[in-house]
Amino acid sequence: MAWRLGLDVGTNSIGWAALSLEGNDDERRPEDILSAGVRIFSDGRNPKDRQSNAVARRVPRQQRRMRDRYLKRRNRFMEALIRHGLMPADVEERQRLQHEDPWVLRVNGLDRELTPHQLGRALFHLQQRRGFKSNRKTDKAADAERGKIKAAATILKRKMEETGARTLGEFLARPRMKDGALDHKAASTNPVRARLVGTGAKATYDFYPTRDMVEEEFHCLWTSQKKFHYDSLTDNARDELCDILFYQRELKPQPVGKCSLNPSEERAPRALPSAQRLRIYQEINHLRIRLPGQAARRLTREERDTLVKKALSVQKVTFKSVRKMLNTPVGTSFNLESETRKHLDGDRTAAVLAAKSRWGPQWRSLRLSDQEHIVETLLTEESETDLRDRLQQQYGRATEAANAVMSAHLPDGHGQLGRTATLSVLRELERDVVNYDEAVRAAGFEDHSALDFDGEAFDALPYYGAVLQRHVAFGSGDPLDIPEKRYSKLANPTVHVVLNQLRRLVNELVVRFGQPGQIVVELARDLPLSAKGKADLDRLQRDNQHANDERRETLKKLGQADSYENRLRLRLWEELNPGKPLDRRCPYTGKQISYGRLFSDQVEIEHILPFSRTLDNGVANKTLSMRFANRFKGQRSPHEAFSDSPDEYDWDAIAARAASMPGNKSWRFGPDAMDRYNNEERDFLDRQLVDTRYMSRIARHYLRRTGADVWVTPGRLTSDLRWAWGLDSVLSTDGQDETAVPAKNRLDHRHHAIDAIVVALTDRRILADAAKRARKAEEQFDKRYLGACAVGRFATGRRAQF
Repeated sequence: MAWRLGLDVGTNSIGWAALSLEGNDDERRPEDILSAGVRIFSDGRNPKDRQSNAVARRVPRQQRRMRDRYLKRRNRFMEALIRHGLMPADVEERQRLQHEDPWVLRVNGLDRELTPHQLGRALFHLQQRRGFKSNRKTDKAADAERGKIKAAATILKRKMEETGARTLGEFLARPRMKDGALDHKAASTNPVRARLVGTGAKATYDFYPTRDMVEEEFHCLWTSQKKFHYDSLTDNARDELCDILFYQRELKPQPVGKCSLNPSEERAPRALPSAQRLRIYQEINHLRIRLPGQAARRLTREERDTLVKKALSVQKVTFKSVRKMLNTPVGTSFNLESETRKHLDGDRTAAVLAAKSRWGPQWRSLRLSDQEHIVETLLTEESETDLRDRLQQQYGRATEAANAVMSAHLPDGHGQLGRTATLSVLRELERDVVNYDEAVRAAGFEDHSALDFDGEAFDALPYYGAVLQRHVAFGSGDPLDIPEKRYSKLANPTVHVVLNQLRRLVNELVVRFGQPGQIVVELARDLPLSAKGKADLDRLQRDNQHANDERRETLKKLGQADSYENRLRLRLWEELNPGKPLDRRCPYTGKQISYGRLFSDQVEIEHILPFSRTLDNGVANKTLSMRFANRFKGQRSPHEAFSDSPDEYDWDAIAARAASMPGNKSWRFGPDAMDRYNNEERDFLDRQLVDTRYMSRIARHYLRRTGADVWVTPGRLTSDLRWAWGLDSVLSTDGQDETAVPAKNRLDHRHHAIDAIVVALTDRRILADAAKRARKAEEQFDKRYLGACAVGRFATGRRAQF
């Protein structure tokens, strides 16, 4: 049986719909709904902070491991003390030894003879709290805490020098002793544990012992007591006890993803100077200059080199300074410029290391290979002592400068390319003002956007890591390991969960209906976002909600209905000239739009680029215009309609007014707007069936392993088609006014299945019908752009059965 699968994929749900198909292979069309439903699951994140659940599990697991390791070390240390005669073998004798105050023993042991068991008691006390050992590669989230510890350790060392204390034990025990014995009253007022005083950023430690101090005291006690117990305190005993006491495991290397161009190599850190240069050249080569009313153009080689030179010398380059450097006319904007982005990032690594307190200006004069080697060392060296020695001896850094370099906060994370591919692509980007994909091909790599689908299909989808190997980190490769360990996994926990749930769902449907002939997918826009990305999206949604609340108040004051259209009119009015509320005009005629005119029939909401030619009903493609100007514009772009229009429409003035609008609108007034939107290399209808996001390409590649024809829709039309087909009212709306306009019931999870039905029906035939009806509606100036799109048997209004 031929059937099509529609999938509405979200962060914690997958709506699905199975539609039977009729017709031959060349033109199959949906015939009936076989089944539909929703799969609900957790997104793998903590709902409070949006961090992966693995983070919440990791901290308790680390605490359990530390506790287990401490107990094992304590037992091993005790066994070694007993074996070398420094602790009694009898348990009761060891318990009696506990009455000996270890602080007194640690002080007396520096000058007086202790019995072997007393020495063992003092050494055992050392291992109870063996001090903090810094590791440069530990989680950077602990940087603030480590900074407090280091500051407290420095204070402790200074106080020890001032008081003449030879060891940590002597410094802490002296205030607790009187006449060589423990003074309980003094001990109660002189704590020996490091405690955090204060809260927040101002919290500090009075002192903090380090492992170096504890190790130094161990050797002092051993050397002092060896004079009294030469035969029993052997070097072998000392080495064994020291190894048990101060051993620390090496950090397990964290898996890094594979280079997207050369999967045999892992991705390079973003902090590498070559990675910084690659990003700078890539962004500046992609930069386009927009002049009001003119097509966007690339930078010349001279302009590009000017901006690159500046970006390599600073941390960021504002677009205001870019305009000044390039000496562009008033009204110039750039394609990468927006309300939320006001600058280009410069060389962030150099900005940190070239500071006067670190490497200084000499950093930028070093060869790229030397910079790479230094940064690699800063990223990989665990020992502060070894790193400091290398910086001083090999590179001539003074102690203070070396310490500053070691504490530098370099950019986190890894890029998409490995070290080899980074250098190869960088050379091509430097050679000429070319786009990244052009540089990739010139460097001898396959198109970076192509996925390695070899045509092999499976009866059941395998674990995604087995077929998306260039997108995951390096696995163990051991066939005996579980798939996640053998092939590794994607870093984003939500995407990892979704792909696994998608595999289970598709495989279950294959068992029920056989292999699908076609699969149509729509992905939620927040699916591939990180915790920070989700937080930013939540913040944007809160800001939009706040703005809507303010518009409601404005409508109330103006005596206007609080409707979606009126709120949209206010929003579009604000976008006509965000900086000047008193100078908001129709972009085509220049006529002032006041509050009174805004809500009259003189002003209409119109699509900047015709809906019938773009099927783009988003707010970014809408603006306000005078009714007669909208009638004149018709189904044309602004440039097509007004660049060679009657005298009443001044194109230069239109372009100037468009320049004051947000960037996601102003580019649509350019002469190349339709070409940019449609992409000359792709048919208009095909464009509506292709979502080019990274996650969409991964999902398509993965699902093609079923052997089906797969396309991923951007989802621009889903809500419009759902409304046009009357599917908003399919689910029960108990308690709502029956006379109200039907709305999607988001409290019922089955709405995901309805969306999946709409997604499954989205093909070239439906899009052609939608464009045809939109064109007819525009000709008649009908706001119902889609009308009631016909969908064969689905146009009957039949309610789906769940």
